[in-house]
Amino acid sequence: MPDAIDEKSYNDKVRSVLRERGDDGIVERHTLHFIYPRDQNASGLTDFVSEYFSGIFGVTTKPTDDGSGLILEHFIAVAGVEFDKLTSKMREYSSKLQWDYDGWECALVTNDANMKDIRQ
Repeated sequence: MPDAIDEKSYNDKVRSVLRERGDDGIVERHTLHFIYPRDQNASGLTDFVSEYFSGIFGVTTKPTDDGSGLILEHFIAVAGVEFDKLTSKMREYSSKLQWDYDGWECALVTNDANMKDIRQ
């Protein structure tokens, strides 16, 4: 499991792409996290893992398109330490259940003020 600095670095890579497109990450937005079982034994726990993550993190869950994992879905700002702590906990809890946290993606949120700042 990555330590907090590694988690921040990973998240900063995604956030840098958002910034390039005029999004500073501070506005809440639709965000998806992806987790996958490490082996067939862990995949039998999908219903449990889904309920576990829903209860702890307040996310809704659904299967990935190919059915091999779960998508954890919610609305949240992706900038800052709190988001880094959240993804770190998701990674840690996934690992304890023999699942792997595979990262996140989110909607792009921009406004005219953000775009003006980037163009200057």
